[in-house]
Amino acid sequence: MNASVNDTVLITLLGRSKEKTQSYRSAQYKFDDESLSEDVTFFGWALQRKIQPERLVLLGTEGSMWDSLFELDLDFGSELEEERLALQEACEQKKVTQQQLDALQQPLAQKLGVRELRLQLIPYCRTEKQQVRLLQIIDKQVQKGDELHLDVTHGFRHLPMLGLLAGLYLSRVRGVSVEKIYYAALDMKESGDAPAPVLNLAGLLKIADWVSALERYDHDGDYGQFAALLGEGNEQLKQAAFFERTTNPVKAREALSGWKSQEGRMEQCSAIAKLFLPELEKRVAWHKGKNRADWEQSLAYEYLEKEDFVRATMYGLEGAISLALSRVQGKNLNDYLSREEQRKTLMESLNGFKKLNRVRNALAHGVKSDDKDIRKMIADALTLKGTLKSLFKSVFA
Repeated sequence: MNASVNDTVLITLLGRSKEKTQSYRSAQYKFDDESLSEDVTFFGWALQRKIQPERLVLLGTEGSMWDSLFELDLDFGSELEEERLALQEACEQKKVTQQQLDALQQPLAQKLGVRELRLQLIPYCRTEKQQVRLLQIIDKQVQKGDELHLDVTHGFRHLPMLGLLAGLYLSRVRGVSVEKIYYAALDMKESGDAPAPVLNLAGLLKIADWVSALERYDHDGDYGQFAALLGEGNEQLKQAAFFERTTNPVKAREALSGWKSQEGRMEQCSAIAKLFLPELEKRVAWHKGKNRADWEQSLAYEYLEKEDFVRATMYGLEGAISLALSRVQGKNLNDYLSREEQRKTLMESLNGFKKLNRVRNALAHGVKSDDKDIRKMIADALTLKGTLKSLFKSVFA
């Protein structure tokens, strides 16, 4: 593929009419910003005129209406008559070859005024292997930095789902900017002569961004990534994540409380953000605890569930210290000297705290413990998880 960086690329699907003698219906199309005044039969041509991409890619199967490209909305006259007749016969037999399409690319590109055009066969995508093959084919049509417009209007009904997955893959893995995903809803016309509305399905990729972010949070506990999804005015959320992950629950709670109390916070959120915010707020509910001991104990269990054992043990130790201080009248849970004094007391008086501290040291320093019991505790994830749950129960009692 000969392409420059940051090309605008339009990829569109070509389907097949149910009846061999039929073609796509002629219609006008209405975009958010304008209506196209002229009727077109193949929606891909409407997009090509509107977007004017440097590169146009048409994807279709061996049985797609490739011959119609040289009839719908374009007047080729007697030009390429022999090749077009051969293509028409191949379409009827559902035996179009890539070689046939390659020979017709340049004449079609010249007629359209496109710098680069690609007619590309794709499989029917019946099997997983074929579905992956479609993604590989689409992947070869773009490169990092390109701006992609994807049209899923025509083709088999299962192909739009694969198109959305391709858009997700290209944006996440390949660094392609997926500008819009088009679907021309011909059946949603308000009246017979009204233009058909053109829908932009790219919002589904934003939903996928949120789902992915929630999955990453459930894995590593970093909710700072949601600040970017929520947009401006959510810097406190990112700060809270930083403080939490550096074991500073006081500062983290302060930032979370500030973020949640912002006036008009919900009104400023997008519809997609409002859908996911309840799930996000569930995941930061620890800050609603009445004191530092509650916060640290909640975080100890949360990081244990994520199998972030080092942070879990750190919060477990600090939670035990905070709990002990909270039981002494007049003690400041945030005073460093008081906490150090209480740490020493627990090391001498509470066997579970002493053992938890040794586990923490073994995990944090990566040095083989000289304690046989500790070596057994950290021998595998399942054993360590069970051990820490038992130790938390002991030191939080």
